[in-house]
Amino acid sequence: MKKQQFKLWRFSLLIASLVLLVSTVKIDAQTITTNQTGTNNGFYYSFWNAGGGTVSMTLGTGGNYSATWTNCNNFTCGKGWSTGSGSRSITFSGSFDGGSNGYLAVYGWTRSPLIEYYVVENYGSWTPPGGTSVGTVTSDGGTYNIYQTTRTQQPSIDGTQTFQQYWSVRTSKRSSGTVTFANHVNAWKGKGMNMGTSWAYQIMETEGYQSSGSSNVTVSEGTNNIAVTGVTMAPTTVSVNAGATTQLIATVAPANATIQSVSWTSSNTAAATISSTGVVTGVAIGTATITVSTTDGLKTATCLVTVGNTITAVTGVTLAPATASVNIGATTQLTATVAPANATNKTVSWTSSNTAVATVGTTGLVTGVATGSAIITVTTVDQAKTATSSITVTPISTTPCSNPVAITIPFKSDGIGEYCWSTTQVIAYVNSWNMDLVEINGVNYTNKWSNSMPAAINGSWYIHYKGSVAWAHFEASATKSDKVAQEENTVALFPNPFATSISLRIANSELISEIDVIDQTGKVVEKLTKAQISETNQIGNGLLPGMYMVKVVSQHNTNSYKIIKQ
Repeated sequence: MKKQQFKLWRFSLLIASLVLLVSTVKIDAQTITTNQTGTNNGFYYSFWNAGGGTVSMTLGTGGNYSATWTNCNNFTCGKGWSTGSGSRSITFSGSFDGGSNGYLAVYGWTRSPLIEYYVVENYGSWTPPGGTSVGTVTSDGGTYNIYQTTRTQQPSIDGTQTFQQYWSVRTSKRSSGTVTFANHVNAWKGKGMNMGTSWAYQIMETEGYQSSGSSNVTVSEGTNNIAVTGVTMAPTTVSVNAGATTQLIATVAPANATIQSVSWTSSNTAAATISSTGVVTGVAIGTATITVSTTDGLKTATCLVTVGNTITAVTGVTLAPATASVNIGATTQLTATVAPANATNKTVSWTSSNTAVATVGTTGLVTGVATGSAIITVTTVDQAKTATSSITVTPISTTPCSNPVAITIPFKSDGIGEYCWSTTQVIAYVNSWNMDLVEINGVNYTNKWSNSMPAAINGSWYIHYKGSVAWAHFEASATKSDKVAQEENTVALFPNPFATSISLRIANSELISEIDVIDQTGKVVEKLTKAQISETNQIGNGLLPGMYMVKVVSQHNTNSYKIIKQ
């Protein structure tokens, strides 16, 4: 009898444990049948049912939910985020049975204007939303048809309203994958379908309309994409014979952008066509503008194509001289010769392999920057033929001016005269006005401010000064101390140029002892004393139109700024 009682007690304990376990599971998996929104396991959820039939949504762990519906009227439910984003990547997985009319979609709303949007990934036997597609977009390994529909006085997140619906409907159904939502936003924008400025919720929804079905879906936020910022085309102009072809190259920026795909169009297919890989084919005499557009961001670049029957293609290019030496700060001219002499398009471009050593202009003029070597390359626009010249940049071996006198930096000089000074100290910057000539190691610095100094000649900088008026001025500053740098960075002038007066803002006005406004003759036309200087000052109100220098004097430094009154 005791044994039977003990067995009965163990059986009762087992039943109680099972009841407790079932109760726990029911608490974790919440089933919803009434209209509501909320947060569950870190995800926003929404459930809306117009009524009719049987519809339920069960909230699972994380981003998981399941839905079943039988003979419903219209409902939508899902999990996601309370605030949508035009750049969100949405990853989803699970199972979906849409029955006769149900769909699985990225779904949400924006305001200003009120927009309801769908990116439909799977659907039942009926393909939403009906009607005629206004275009397509390729994204995440599939093609989507784009639709725009109008809802007149229908339910919305803001009550009964008239609003637009935007649709992207995938042609190859799937129940798992990632939706790069930015691609759809950009494609819609390209069709004039602009999103609102305020984002409401965004979910991976299950929706049904007068149907029966089921789904079990888990949603999460995918890795953020690196957005496209631009695209360039090479070449930007090209000539091609009728019946001939030429290749265009599109380069998407940045190089690590997630979506590198582009599309091509021709403004005049009667003159030239363009393939999906950027190959231009001349059709008949005329011109056409070829446009490349990025899938992400709809960035564009163009190339003007000229088609003719008498175009002579470039066969090569030579560059003279093939080698050259140039001093720092000096220049040398390179000459490109395109072959044949009667080539239709002789346009060329120039590049330097090392712009820190030597730069090259659009006409082939090379400037020595620093000691070293660089390869200058010329490239023809037609056929992309190339030639090179090896440039060696050497320091100036002779003193740039006669009988130099050693000076100590900081240094300044005013007035009439011609002098040659030298220093072994590093110059932080120079500034001059009303000068006939200021050269440092042969580089022209006349009447300008610059903190870019040429390379030293045998460890020295040679300054050639030439002034013919009493108000000529030159100054060279030593390497900035922390105090001097602080004083320089306290001053801001805006707007510049200005029409009436200019604001002079000084973050640490207590460091400034005097402010002078000087005209082009060297005359002080406006002055602020230390007692008059505050954090924000207005100057220039009584000045005539023209260029002036504003000299800001502090305990450790004097800085000058150019202003222009219109």
